[in-house]
Amino acid sequence: MSDLILVEQAASATPSANQVVIYPKADGLLYSKDDAGVESTLSSTSTPTLQVFTASGTWTKPAGLTSARITVVGGGGAGGGPPTTGAGQLSTAAGGGGGGASIRHVATASLGATETVTVGAGGTGVSGGTGNSGGTSSFGALASATGGAGGLGAGPGAAGAVTAGAAGGIGSSGSVNIRGGGSGAAVWDVTAFNYAGAG
Repeated sequence: MSDLILVEQAASATPSANQVVIYPKADGLLYSKDDAGVESTLSSTSTPTLQVFTASGTWTKPAGLTSARITVVGGGGAGGGPPTTGAGQLSTAAGGGGGGASIRHVATASLGATETVTVGAGGTGVSGGTGNSGGTSSFGALASATGGAGGLGAGPGAAGAVTAGAAGGIGSSGSVNIRGGGSGAAVWDVTAFNYAGAG
C-alpha cells in the first residue's frame, strides 16, 4: 500500500461544488476548505484542560476552545434530626437524598465569553426535624441540577413506625440528566431498635 503524502501550503484554492479539499500548513495542523471557501482546522496541538469549581464563580472561555464538556452536580440533602424523646419513647430520622447531575457537550459557539457557575451547597442539618435540601448547581443556562431533599424525622412515640427516605435531585438541560440516589427509609420500633435511613 502506498503512503499518502500531503504537501504543506499557505492555503488551498476553493474546490469545485460539492467538494472539500484537505491540506496541511507549516504550523503542523491539518485544514479543510469547502466549496464555499470556508477553512476549518481538523487537528489541534492543544491539550484538554479541566476546570473544577468548588464554589460559585465565573467561568471564562479559553482562547482557541472548540468544545467543552460540562458536568454539574447538585448539593446533597442533609439527614433529618431525630426528635427528642421522653421516657419509654423512640425516634429516628432518614438520611438526605443525593444531588442530581447534568452532563452536556457543547460547541464553543454555544458558550459565552463568560458563564456564571453556581455550586449548590449541601443541606444543613437540624435538631429534631427535617434536614434542609441541597442547593441547585448550574453552568449558565446550559446545564442545571437540583439538590437532594432533606431527610425526615419521625417520633417520638412508644409504637413502631417507618419514615420514608428522601428523594434525590434531578439534572436538566443536559445531554445526560441523572437523578441522585434517594435515601433509605428510617425505622423505629417497640423492641428498642432504632435504624436511621442511609443517605
